[in-house]
Amino acid sequence: MSCGLTDERRAFREKLRLEAAERFRAGDDNAVIARDLHGWPDQTWPLSRIKTLIGRRFHKSYTVQGVAALFKRHGWSCQVPARRARERNEAAVAGRVKETWPQVEGPRRRSAPGWSSKTKPDSR
Repeated sequence: MSCGLTDERRAFREKLRLEAAERFRAGDDNAVIARDLHGWPDQTWPLSRIKTLIGRRFHKSYTVQGVAALFKRHGWSCQVPARRARERNEAAVAGRVKETWPQVEGPRRRSAPGWSSKTKPDSR
């Protein structure tokens, strides 16, 4: 009985498995190995990426909040890099802050004399 994999896909999986085993033996960092094998360009693992990986690997569907609860249940915590990435593009970050934050924050209330009472018509 076949497990549903083509010969090509089975060979690809075996190649990845052997490559990972060799890199573990050589002492490479586990996070770097995982990043390289799963094809993501950076080393961060946001919950959305972990959700995708769980779906690919185990064919189970979780929400991002479900992944967070799963991690918390097993004693894992969020970890943030101690320093900024070398690849960080400051110009792109500054542009995003200028474009995106005003949309998220929304307009500010105009500064005009008001009244704290909600029953006064001018204060609505």
